[in-house]
Amino acid sequence: MMSYTKTITLRDFLKAVFHHKLVFVIVPIAVMTPIYISSLFYTPTFRATVIMSVKAMKKASAEYYETVGFFRNPTTDHQELVSSNAVVERVVEALKLYEIPPDHEIKFTSPAKAKILRKRLDRFMQKYNTMSAEEKKSLMFQSAVEKLKGSISVDQVKDTNMFSITVSDFDPDMAVLQANAVSRSYLIYDLDEQIADFQMKYGEKHAKVVQFRNFSQVIFRSLDGKILPDMEAIGPASVKIMEQAREAVPVAGQSTGLFLALGFFGSMAFSVILVFVFQYTDNTFRSPHDVERSLNISVLGTIPKTKSKDLLLGNDGPQSDESYVVSYRNLSENIFLSFRNKNLKSILVADTEGCRETAFIICNIGSYLAAHHGDKVLIIDANLRSSSISGVLGIQNTPGIVDVLEGKAGLNDAIVEISPGLYVLPSGNTSLNPVAYLESSGMSKLMSGAKELFGMIFVSSPDLLNFTDATVLAAYTEGVAVVINEGRTRRIIFQRAVDPLLKNKTNIIGIIVNNRTYVIPRFIYKMT
Repeated sequence: MMSYTKTITLRDFLKAVFHHKLVFVIVPIAVMTPIYISSLFYTPTFRATVIMSVKAMKKASAEYYETVGFFRNPTTDHQELVSSNAVVERVVEALKLYEIPPDHEIKFTSPAKAKILRKRLDRFMQKYNTMSAEEKKSLMFQSAVEKLKGSISVDQVKDTNMFSITVSDFDPDMAVLQANAVSRSYLIYDLDEQIADFQMKYGEKHAKVVQFRNFSQVIFRSLDGKILPDMEAIGPASVKIMEQAREAVPVAGQSTGLFLALGFFGSMAFSVILVFVFQYTDNTFRSPHDVERSLNISVLGTIPKTKSKDLLLGNDGPQSDESYVVSYRNLSENIFLSFRNKNLKSILVADTEGCRETAFIICNIGSYLAAHHGDKVLIIDANLRSSSISGVLGIQNTPGIVDVLEGKAGLNDAIVEISPGLYVLPSGNTSLNPVAYLESSGMSKLMSGAKELFGMIFVSSPDLLNFTDATVLAAYTEGVAVVINEGRTRRIIFQRAVDPLLKNKTNIIGIIVNNRTYVIPRFIYKMT
């Protein structure tokens, strides 16, 4: 009974890792290349922060502010107010940000991005040079306002009545000046509202109105953003400066090296996941251990994958590959033990889906056994559909099985000696249905006669999946060896191919694993 499992051993996983080693190259490159390219077009940015405090309600309040809920929460809605035109335009005017040249960023950015900015600048200047002086000033002023608005962020300090105003800029000194200027402009905005409130209730001569107006003028003169004494910075407004911006810091996460390191380790982790997915979803046989664990059928031997076009032992090519020769020796010896220990006379060798190497496997096993064990070995080419063995050995225009079954030749006349101890019975030619020949009583007599003349017989047939020939031939032999291809033969295909044999209770003596690969380095393989 065959049982299929998806258990993955350490060796299976290591084999998958080495087999899919390109994943560990492609994925990191795919992840890190965009990160590196983006770093070439990134301008380092600095942030300066001012801490503000909301000191409860205003000292005077107009019905308008109460109606719109201005005081419903002292620490809310600052984002809109701090970034409002009334606040930002005052800063742009005070710091003359509109005079900053359009190529300001080029001095701080990378050479790659500088080239792009210069091209944009050229297009901008073409339009700019066609404007009047008034239009130029208006355009630069509005651009400066929008740029400053986009660089301001306001965040509430958790569980307090404080909030922060942060301004970002390519120039760290400008970031500090702008952060201080924005916070002070917001103080002026707050004071102006309170002045308006007191004027509405008490008139312009009220002491508080005079006091607020004087302080507003003091703050207005400090819109250059330079550091003030703390007491001057705090002042009488309902929104107060608790901590001025003194130094700008780089925006977190701008380090190219850090991004590349995170990208590398993240991509490696993703590569491992991909390999695991490939391994888990792979429905093919991955190793001899996988075959035995999944099918509960022993593996007779493995044939390593080779680049040589000539797969016959004794010829140039695989003969020089020691692992290829050793593999055939081990496979042949295991099959010889099956002949002797299980008292077999004949074995059918068939693959699941059709593989040209199967004929070479049969010929090499027969050649080895004939040369090393003294028994006469016969290979019967019962593949009446494509004459696989005859094609490999170059046997042409000789009588074969068809001629024997039709009475045109005797068995001894059709058998061809290939080398000392090794003989082949070719298939012959026919245009009729091969199964009709194989099911005839003559085929049974042919097999009985062959068993009397030879010590070991190998029968070649078409593949198990597409033809019924092997099922018919299995009845004339004492055992069947099934050839599968590592990494190519799917489990479901194997099951479908051998089901007819299992239903007939055919003796499957073992599996021959072809195209065996050894991707794990030998020293690691031995450790696992």
